[in-house]
This record gives sequence, structure tokens and C-alpha cells, in this order.
Amino acid sequence: MINPIVHVKEGKLRGCVKKLHNGQEYYSFKGIPYAQPPVGDLRFKAPIPPKPWSGTRDALEHGPNCPHFDIFSLSDNDPVNRAFRVGKFLGKDTENPNELLTYLQSLPSKKLISLTMKTATKEEKSRGLPIKFAPVVEKRFGDSEAFLPENPLDILIAGKMHAVPFMTGYNSSEGFLIVPNELPKLAYINKHPSCLVPKDIYNKVSEAKVLEFGERIKQFYWGDRDLTKDDIEILTDVLSDVHFVVAAYRYASCYSKYSSPVYMYRFNLVTELNWIQQMLGMTEHKGACHFDDVFYIFSNGMNREKYENSPILQEHIHRITKMWTDFAKTGNPTPDNSLGVTWSPYTATGKEYLQIGNELSMGRNAEKTRLDFWDRLYIEAGLPSLVKSNL
Repeated sequence: MINPIVHVKEGKLRGCVKKLHNGQEYYSFKGIPYAQPPVGDLRFKAPIPPKPWSGTRDALEHGPNCPHFDIFSLSDNDPVNRAFRVGKFLGKDTENPNELLTYLQSLPSKKLISLTMKTATKEEKSRGLPIKFAPVVEKRFGDSEAFLPENPLDILIAGKMHAVPFMTGYNSSEGFLIVPNELPKLAYINKHPSCLVPKDIYNKVSEAKVLEFGERIKQFYWGDRDLTKDDIEILTDVLSDVHFVVAAYRYASCYSKYSSPVYMYRFNLVTELNWIQQMLGMTEHKGACHFDDVFYIFSNGMNREKYENSPILQEHIHRITKMWTDFAKTGNPTPDNSLGVTWSPYTATGKEYLQIGNELSMGRNAEKTRLDFWDRLYIEAGLPSLVKSNL
């Protein structure tokens, strides 16, 4: 089969024919420029359309990576101060924002990314994920475009979004990925449990309330004792809830007030494709941790041989990729009965979700006790919750 050629606004692209693990052929186009490279004067600015090209451009290889982090929440509230700290750390001690901008635009991107924790304050290091160069709420400057002008939850509550079908979910042991990073901090966590108060609550309530909430978190998850290195399950639960699970449910509850369906899933499938525990050397842990689901959706060198030699893994991957692609094509992850389950939309009252394990099944009110606990904290903080969405 000859290499396919497609026409886009900027010119012609030449792709190639690839094969899936099962031998099925497909057209592949890689490295398609969607904007001019964000380097030099274009760094930290809204993207600019790519320049047209003459002839036919090869789209056979991936382009350069865009340095970023896997994130679940917004970065700090004051990126300007962080920028000045970065400059000072690198020897550029200036109070002139234009001078600082020119300097930061000239640095290699990897050097900026490497400064994530080096420029963090003590408070930042103790609260939240170790991710600082992440999306922020942007201010509008002149006629420049702001990609994220408001907090996403505020945008949702105000109804200033396109009400389209929405899929969200979480893995059963999301927080396990962070446990190795937190084990050396157990003495600090035991003494200062308020470090587990999420940033959105921390920024909303008084210092006394933060301390109170921290003590309540401690009592709820591990009681009147100190955490030890044997408390992996407890650490996994609290880190899952603080950084992933509660946020997913809060957003889903707010979104479900609109007319478009919300599809919630809980991923608990554990097979030899769950590489994260193996990488961390903690294979005795139960459940699917953060990123485990990705190995069932995207092909990679680590799972190819296992996939080819296991009909069971092939069936798991078929189910998951079919639901994801059906959702992308139709807005409904189970538009037919071929998988033997109908994925019902989420509601704030029933909290319906699809359990993705060895089999597919519908469930309601997963993690109910834990979610009820966090719901009370968010309500007391005056923030949107699972039952009080402010809509």
C-alpha cells in the first residue's frame, strides 16, 4: 500500500501505513505542526498558527516533546513571584519583568523544568503534588489570548462551557504512585497533618481552620497514632483522595447538572500490564495505581510481547479501547451491546460508575464513606461539593 497523502491548510502531508498488534493496517501521520514552536519570543505566549510549507512534508516521525508534567490540578496562585525566584536562582536578580521575560525566553526548556522543586517554598514542598511548572489561570494582556482565564470549576459552575458528553474517572489506588515520595516525610506528616489539606481549601479558610481540618483528616484515616512505613494502604487512600478521587467526583457532580451525560469509571484491573508497581519494586500492593490504565490504551514496547501471547490481555485491551474510541466517535462509550454492559451516566445522587476489572459492571457510590468525609470539609469551607454544587 502506498504512503497516504493528505491536504491540510498549510500544505500536503505524507504519512505511512502501520499495523496494529493484531495485523490490522492503519494510516499514521506524526509530527504534524499545530503551531509554531514556542521558543524564543514565542515562549510563554499564545500559540501562533504554523507557517505554510511548499511541496509535501513528511509526517513519518514524532516531533520534539513539549516539556511538561502529568498534572491533575492547577499550579500555584502566584506564578509571577515564582518567575522572579527562578531568575534569582539562576543568577538573574532583577525586578524588571520585561528583562526577566527576555532572559527566561532564552533558556533551554529542560533547564526551566529542572527547577521545579529547587525554587519551591517550604509550604509548596509540603503541600500538594511536586509539580510547579503547570497550567495556571492566566491574565489577559492587551489583545493576547488567555487559554485558561478562570479556574475550571468556576467556569463550569457559571455555565461558560460547551455542554458536551464528558468522561472522567480514576484508578482504584491512584495515590500509590506518590507513596515512595511521601514515606521519607512520615515524621512531618504525623506532626503536621494539615499538609494534607488540599490547596483549594487551604486558600479559602483561615490558618486555624487548616489546622483543624488537618487533625480531622488524621483522625479519619489513621486515628490517634503515628503513621509508619507499614501503612501503605492508608497512605494510598489519603493520597488518592487528596490528589485525584475527590476532585474527579466534585467535577463530575457539578457537570452532571447540565444536559450532557457524564460517564464515570473506576479502573481496578490488575494484570502483568500494570507496570508501575513493578517499576517501584512494590508488586505486593493491590489495586491499579496512577497511570496503570494507560498501558491498556496505548501500545508500547513493554507490553507488546505480553499482549501477543495472551488472549485474555487482548480481550481486556479490546474492551477498553473500544469504549474509549466509541465515546470519541459517538459521545457514548457503549452505543451497542457488544461488551455486555451499558455504561449509565453519572448522577450526583446515585454516583453511578463503570467498574473496570476482570469484568465490566455498573456500580453506585464507590468510596462513599471517604467521599462523605471530604464533602463535609468542602461544605464547611464554602466550596462546591458533591451535594452542594452552587448551581
